[in-house]
Amino acid sequence: MRYRSRLGERTPELLEQAGALVIGLAETVDASLERLGPAATLADALGARRRAETIRFSRASLRALLSPEITPGTLLAGGFTLFDVYPASHNQEREGARLELALEFQRLADEQRLIATIGPRTPGGRAFAETEHFSLGYLTLGRSEPEGAEALLRQLALVLALRDHGELEVIFPDTLADVKLPLLGPAASPAAAPRIDATLNLAISADCGQACRFCSVRELAAPTEDDDAQFTRYLADLSESRAKGITRLRLNGYDPLAYPRVAEVLRFAVEIGFDDLHVFSPATLLADAEFCEQLVGIAPAKRQFYVPLYGVDADIHDAVVGTPGAHSKVLRALENLVQLSGPEAVTLITAVTRTAVGELPRLREYARQRGFAFAAHMPYPSSESRSDHFFTECPQQSEVARTLADAGNPLIVRGVAPCVAFREYLSRGIGLRSWLSLDPRMSGVPGAEYRSKAFRHGAGDRDRGAFAASTVECPHASNCALREPCGGELLRAYLERFGSDEFRAVGLTDLLLSVNATPGDPLSCDAGLELRAR
Repeated sequence: MRYRSRLGERTPELLEQAGALVIGLAETVDASLERLGPAATLADALGARRRAETIRFSRASLRALLSPEITPGTLLAGGFTLFDVYPASHNQEREGARLELALEFQRLADEQRLIATIGPRTPGGRAFAETEHFSLGYLTLGRSEPEGAEALLRQLALVLALRDHGELEVIFPDTLADVKLPLLGPAASPAAAPRIDATLNLAISADCGQACRFCSVRELAAPTEDDDAQFTRYLADLSESRAKGITRLRLNGYDPLAYPRVAEVLRFAVEIGFDDLHVFSPATLLADAEFCEQLVGIAPAKRQFYVPLYGVDADIHDAVVGTPGAHSKVLRALENLVQLSGPEAVTLITAVTRTAVGELPRLREYARQRGFAFAAHMPYPSSESRSDHFFTECPQQSEVARTLADAGNPLIVRGVAPCVAFREYLSRGIGLRSWLSLDPRMSGVPGAEYRSKAFRHGAGDRDRGAFAASTVECPHASNCALREPCGGELLRAYLERFGSDEFRAVGLTDLLLSVNATPGDPLSCDAGLELRAR
């Protein structure tokens, strides 16, 4: 039986025809199940052919299992198509874990993505669906489920059920079996590899040794252990990403510099062609001049170190990080970095907390006097639980903007909505040009940046369900003149904590009235600001 019409047209005649088709199929399946006996499955009724065979679970074998119904380029339920198959990153950190694969689906019409996961069936586990050997789940990427997601998952579950059966033996290797593959072939020539504008975010979550008041991530995931399997994964991530043309590397994690083999990882990265390095670390280990000199000596000429400082004085910084003596180590680290790389290689960063919100103007001045770049951002949750430290340490955005306005020191704090900053600054006569930026890196909310296509997260191409804080669209985004420098998203946890009263659309008239807020600082067309009435 073949359906040759177009249900998408939804005419009464076609809907009636489709309904009859569905009922006919259902009656056929019921009859087949009755004929085959009580042990028969839906797969049997639909004509699945069972044969005893053994398969080794891998990207290739999973693609073959789902073919021809689910293949790249085939339009699937919800308008999605299969884009890629790769290891599921949240499984990579568990020692001895069996391989789980992620299937990334994309819908070009609205750029929606859905990542399903298929791995070994686990008794008592939580899954969208289970078959004889497999468990099917999906990753939310911190956003609500896109329209059509359930239909796609049901289609995937049906195809998986049709292929899986009791006479099939599936061997699930551990996660290392997949990531070793990129290292088995010949090394790519750095000169021959193409270059693309993307960043590999290599998360090395070695223990930072701190207990920051605003951070709950270590309570949710244990620090990375030092073993050969983990080291191999890092090299595989670097190799595969470099082969795809990526030359920019971001070392990230709890403290990547605390990883015992970080020098080996960095040396390997430079040797295969990574020539732009960004290091995010508490930096306390760089207080050791010998260690700092070793890393700087390995790093490429284009390098940037992002050093967190939460207070100019030791008592404030140490209170925020929960570690006595940390402040003095950070200052020694800064001295070492300046001596070895110059102040231009240092960006001072800070997360704004209730404990230290008043330090923002002092920190900015501290950075200016020493020639450091400076960047501040709001905290974000590691989970949606009310026990997350975000709920006790995050200040209100209006308080942050007010603190800066009162100090006469306007500053873009990533995560403070432009509409909030606009009103606080304007009420104190601070004009728009003195603080607003159209740099796209400053828009959006912190904690959600890894959803961006600019970041890759290891072997398997594109991101693999990297952490992203849950966001919702601002209800005023469609009619706000500051929509573009804002990004139009708000943290779900922030709204739960403080509500939405702070956020109000800024109209074009509001902007025009603010032109002469600061004498001698008029807002003009050549200021680079594109005003759009939404």
